[in-house]
Amino acid sequence: MSYELPDEGDSEIRKRAAWLLGMLALVAALFVGIMITFVSTSGGGGNHNAGPVGPTTSSPPSTSAPPSTKTAAGAPNTPATSSSSAPSTPAVPRGSATCPTSAKCALTGDIGGAVAAVNAYRTQHGKPALPGTVAAVAAQCALTDGNNCPAAFAESQVPGPDGTTAVAKIESLAKLLDPAMKSFGVGWAYDPGSKSYYFAVVRNG
Repeated sequence: MSYELPDEGDSEIRKRAAWLLGMLALVAALFVGIMITFVSTSGGGGNHNAGPVGPTTSSPPSTSAPPSTKTAAGAPNTPATSSSSAPSTPAVPRGSATCPTSAKCALTGDIGGAVAAVNAYRTQHGKPALPGTVAAVAAQCALTDGNNCPAAFAESQVPGPDGTTAVAKIESLAKLLDPAMKSFGVGWAYDPGSKSYYFAVVRNG
């Protein structure tokens, strides 16, 4: 009967291999943990830049042509704005005095804050504020200097994009305190050549 002694060299190699595998597993676990922590704490972000607020002002208008004021009072045609139960002044866009060419053009916004100015005038005289918006028919009325307007309107050339000044010029002609008035639309036009502004208001009701 024979007995073979264990090979101590093979045993030592196995121990070292097991120790090396254990260390590799530990390093891998640490690496995974670090990556998870890094990914969870880093976040993506966008670039949120706010655009410009308010109208672009221009230099004072030329004084070569005197301002004109036109008005018409009567039963209005199709309303220029849709009626609602409450004034819509906070949602009216301001826009800016820019035209695609050097020719006179209708502006798309209420550059001078005329809707708020009309309602301020009404409340100062004991009348409730009314729904008002920027209306295409009012802008066309301003663009044509009062020559293409609905029945109940007032139009005037004004020295600048200032709704309070515009309302003061037409308040006696526009009948802004009319009890039958239910809503209104405003419109602006601009002439880049003479740097002149034109304003119109259309009554609905």
